[in-house]
Amino acid sequence: MARYQRNAIREDVWNFLLPALVVYVAGMAVCTVELAVTQEGEVEMTPLRAVGVIGVAVGLLHAVVGATWLRRQYSSTLVIREGHQLITSGPYRRVRHPIYLGALLVSFGIAVFAKSGIGFGVMALLVPLIRRRIRIEERLLTEHFGDDYRAYQRRTGMLLPRFGRRSSADGGGAA
Repeated sequence: MARYQRNAIREDVWNFLLPALVVYVAGMAVCTVELAVTQEGEVEMTPLRAVGVIGVAVGLLHAVVGATWLRRQYSSTLVIREGHQLITSGPYRRVRHPIYLGALLVSFGIAVFAKSGIGFGVMALLVPLIRRRIRIEERLLTEHFGDDYRAYQRRTGMLLPRFGRRSSADGGGAA
């Protein structure tokens, strides 16, 4: 377990954290430049921009509540700590990765607010990075929690809620 965990952390840094940071900063820069170039004076709040603001607000809520719900188990790197428990309640009840969902909503919300098609395209590059990280994280969680995590995967959605099959032990969870 420790060897795989070290490899997962190394893989996480090079395959997710650094590329995601570059993509996010680039997306923010494109959105900022496009907003500055296309907007003179005050930014007019249009219905499309309101959708962007709502996306950012909902995304921040998902990310903050998801991280807070994990308490001490939350980490920006993939790690299993001593006494680690599978969280299957709160925001993890129907979605396994509400923090990633929140990050995507914030990123796309910013691009929508800026009315930046290029910024939206740059932010879309986060999707395969996040999906890759989820695969690594779920491999780590499956190795640690075994059948409990596999059962949790069957009854919850990765990024969007899965409704339907439910058990009395239904919940959510993440590392």
